Amino acid sequence: MCTAKIIVGVIGLCMSIFYGFKAVNIFVADSPFVEAKKKFPSWWIHQWWLNFFCSAIGWFAAYYFVFYRLIPLRGYSFKGDDAALIVVAMLGLAGFLPQTLSLIPLTLGSIVSLLPKKKEQ
Repeated sequence: MCTAKIIVGVIGLCMSIFYGFKAVNIFVADSPFVEAKKKFPSWWIHQWWLNFFCSAIGWFAAYYFVFYRLIPLRGYSFKGDDAALIVVAMLGLAGFLPQTLSLIPLTLGSIVSLLPKKKEQ
C-alpha cells in the first residue's frame, strides 16, 4: 500500500509539472490575443502556476479518494461529497480544472442576468 501511494504521488507530481509547462500548448488555441500575451513572462508564470496547481489539486483529490475513502472498504458508502471529489479529480487529472474555474464567474454572471429585474417605482 505504501509503495502504491508513493508511485501515485510521484506520477501526480510529474504530471502536474508537465501540465504546468505544456497545458498552454495543449489547450490554448493560437489567436492574435494569445500571441500578444505570450510575449510577457508574467503571463507564462501565471499559466504555469494555474495549470500546475489545478493539476496537483486533481491528483490530490484522486489520491485522497482512492487511498482514504475507497480502499478502506469498511462500511464505505457513496456520498455526495464523494461525487464532488471525483469531479474535481477528473477535471484536474484531465487538465480542465483551470478552464472550469475560470468559467464559473462567467456562468454565474449569465445566470444573474437572466433573473427578472425589479421594477423601480
